[in-house]
Order: sequence, then structure tokens, then C-alpha cells
Amino acid sequence: MAVEAPCELSDGPAGPSSGTRSKRQRQASPSPPPTGVLALTGTLDTFETLRDAFAGLQDRVGGLEGSVEALREDIRKMAGEPAAGGQAEAAQATAQAAEAQAAAQAAGQAQAKAATVEARITACEQRQESLHQVAKDGAQQTKQRVEEVAQEGRKANILLYGMQEHASPEDILQQAGVPPSVKPLATQRIGKPRPPHAKPRPLLLLMACVGAKHAVLAHKQGLKARNICLADDLTKEQQAKKSRQQPRAALLVAKGIPVYWRFDRLFSIRDGHHQEEVPGPPPGPPPRASTQAFGPQTYAAAAAGGGGGGGGGGSGCGGGRGGGGRASGSCSGDAARRPAPSGAPAPAPNPSPNPVPTPTRGSRASAAPPPAPAPGAGPSGSS
Repeated sequence: MAVEAPCELSDGPAGPSSGTRSKRQRQASPSPPPTGVLALTGTLDTFETLRDAFAGLQDRVGGLEGSVEALREDIRKMAGEPAAGGQAEAAQATAQAAEAQAAAQAAGQAQAKAATVEARITACEQRQESLHQVAKDGAQQTKQRVEEVAQEGRKANILLYGMQEHASPEDILQQAGVPPSVKPLATQRIGKPRPPHAKPRPLLLLMACVGAKHAVLAHKQGLKARNICLADDLTKEQQAKKSRQQPRAALLVAKGIPVYWRFDRLFSIRDGHHQEEVPGPPPGPPPRASTQAFGPQTYAAAAAGGGGGGGGGGSGCGGGRGGGGRASGSCSGDAARRPAPSGAPAPAPNPSPNPVPTPTRGSRASAAPPPAPAPGAGPSGSS
């Protein structure tokens, strides 16, 4: 309240100066103002001056604040643009890394799956090969067993070549000297029916046992005198094996060594009594069968040569039937009937190595020559 007193003494809008006011106050009042008032007045003046200066500074600071804020905004923009670009690049790199990792993981899974599938395929192939080998071995064993059973079942059978279609087997056997008690269990013609003028089909005799077969083979000379040749009932495998042995049999006969067949096995007689089996060639395709026909002269030459007896279950002919078809074969003496090479001595007659004792064994030398065939019959045989 003491401060407002000088303001009331002001007499103009601009106000007098401090010196003027003091002069007027001294003129108005006879005594000088107190010291405190003067000090306060000076302080007020200083405050006013400072306030004016502060107002100017405040205006200047306000302008600087705008500039500083603008600079701060620019700095934020300048610092924010690289940061935003780096973040985008970092995000893109992170996404690419994630994609690469996912692709690598998928590739690893695919590779593991492929390895598993390959292992399964290999196991299946090995299993298939094992089953194929087992089936192959089983088929081979079954085939061998069937062959053994077939050979065992045919041991007692006899094939007759040259017997007329209308002839009775029992009558022919009895005429050849076979005892009436020895009769075949059944007879069967091999092959399709043929015209009357063709050569007769082979006749299969089913004997009761091997002993009955030997009883018939003991009188084979009487059957040969009637243009009938005997042969074993061989399987296809036995026929092939015998066909592969024919060249060796011919070579031995050409050297003067007697030979005979026991089914599909070839035996030679050395030193007049020593018998040994001739080793056969390795398995292979059989040679082409010969087309030698049988006739009276053929059987006479075979009897003279003696090249083939039924040693131990064998017979004088080396043929057989194949699967119910037409039989093929030739007498064991075919090799002996072949002409000897030029300059080589002719082979001596070979006795039959049939071990079965027969009453006609010693009367072969005095046997009558074979009769001539009936008119119109012609030579008979098989290829």
C-alpha cells in the first residue's frame, strides 16, 4: 500500500522521471521522506527494469523454444527414417531366414522319408528274391520228385515196336515162348490211330512187377524173330539223356567194345566179363533222333551183333514214350550195324549181357533165321 503512493502523485500519462518526482515531493512536504520509502522506491524501479528485461528475454526464449521444437522435430524425423528402414530390412531378413529354415527342415524330412521308402523298397526286393529262390528250389525239388516217381512207375513197363494193330499181345507173347502165367496187367497203344498201310503204333505193356518184365525180356529173341522189338518205357528226361549217350555208344561199338543199356545208363563190357558204366556228357539239348526203320534184316543184324541186352532191367531197344505221344527209339544194336571206318576191322559179335538166366540162352546160335514179313506188311519201326 505504501508502493501506490507515488503513483497517485503522477501527473501525466508518460509520468515524470524519478528526479522530478523527488523534487516535487520535497516541494510539497517540508520534510524529506523516510529512508525506507526511498529504498523501497529504488527497489521497485529496479524490479520494473528487471521485469521489462525479463519480458524481453521471455519473448526471445519463446522464439527460441519454437526453433528448438522445430529442430527437435527435424532431428526426430532424421533419426526415425533410418530406423524405420533398418527395421523393415531386419524384418525382411528375419522372414527370409525363417523361410530358409522351414525349407531346410522340409528338405530334411523329405530326405528322411525318401531314405525310409528306399529302405522299404530294398527290403521288398530282397524278400521278393528270397521268395523267388524258395519257389525256384521248391519247383526244382518237386520236378525232381515227380521225375523219380515217374521213373519208378515205368520200370516194369515194356514197349513193343512192330506188333500189328489187330494182333493180340497175349498170343504174341505165348508164341514167343513167354509162360502163360506172365501176362500184362493192361495194354495201350501209344499215339493216334493210323491208316492200315502205315506202320503200327507202339504197344505199351503194363506188367505187374519187374520180375514179370524180365520174364518177357528173356524171350526177346523169339519176339525179334517176329519183327517185334522191345524197349524200356522211359521218361522224356531219360530219353534226352540216352540220346546224348548215343554217340559214345557208337564210338565204343566201332572200337569193338560191347555195350548195353540199362534204362538211360550206358554200360560197356571189357575183357569179356568186366562191366562198367560209361560216364555221360554234361546235360544239354538232345541230338536229333535218327529215322532208322526196323525190318527183318535189321533185327537179324542186331541179333548177330548182340549190341544191346536188357542188362539189369534194360532191354534191346533204346526208346520210350513221351507224355502219351508217339514213342521213339532204336535197337541197341544200331551202333553195331553202322559200317566200320575204312581200314578198321569189323567188330566181333557181342553176346548179350542179360543177367537173367533163360532156357533159350544157349540155343541162340542154332536159332532159325527170322521169317519173311507177311505180304503187304513191309518193314515196321519207329523213328
